Amino acid sequence: MDFNVALKNPDLGYMDIPNDPLDIDAAKASFAPHKTRILEMLEISKEYNVNSRETNADAIVKISDAKTLTKKLEQERKNIVEAPNLFIRKVNSFVKEFTAPLLEIERVLKTKIGQYQTRLEMERREQEKKAREEAAKLQAELDKEAKAKGVEPVKMAPVELAPVETVTRTEEGASAHIRKEWVGEIEDPEAVPREFCTPDMKLIREAVKAGKREIPGIKIFEKSTTVIRG
Repeated sequence: MDFNVALKNPDLGYMDIPNDPLDIDAAKASFAPHKTRILEMLEISKEYNVNSRETNADAIVKISDAKTLTKKLEQERKNIVEAPNLFIRKVNSFVKEFTAPLLEIERVLKTKIGQYQTRLEMERREQEKKAREEAAKLQAELDKEAKAKGVEPVKMAPVELAPVETVTRTEEGASAHIRKEWVGEIEDPEAVPREFCTPDMKLIREAVKAGKREIPGIKIFEKSTTVIRG
């Protein structure tokens, strides 16, 4: 079958939008008539030889025709999904009226739980500091007494405090805990080592497009691309 005949077959008219926008079988059926013709067009393009001005021009026409059909199918796809997408957007919009306050509840209470856990951690550190100071004072007294008696001083065991409970569990099975992690924030971009930097391709493309032809570490060359306009 000729490429253009396959493209312009009367059966390739606008498709009917399924009555039920969620009926996937109906949607598939509306596209089905196109499949055979498109595969025929594909086979023709694979066997087509571009070896003259005429065949080169004809190949461009074939690409333009294929692009036209692609746009047509894409428009039909949009027509089919328009109603479901509109419904989804409306549902997502009104559900946010409920989820937004719930997320705010979580944010507010998580902040307060974090503040409480931070106070517990401060108290633990204060207790630990006080215990170390008391242990050091007692060790000094023991060392002084041992020296006076001419005996080897006794070394006290390291101070060990009961760990602060970091996980809170409820009877319903919910739990909360504080997760600690080291993070890094950029303070001076110029001081960041090269190994942690990634070249900005957007800036590079803009510079090359503006006419820059030499950038250390960058290969700048002219690339040919075939552009077809329908």
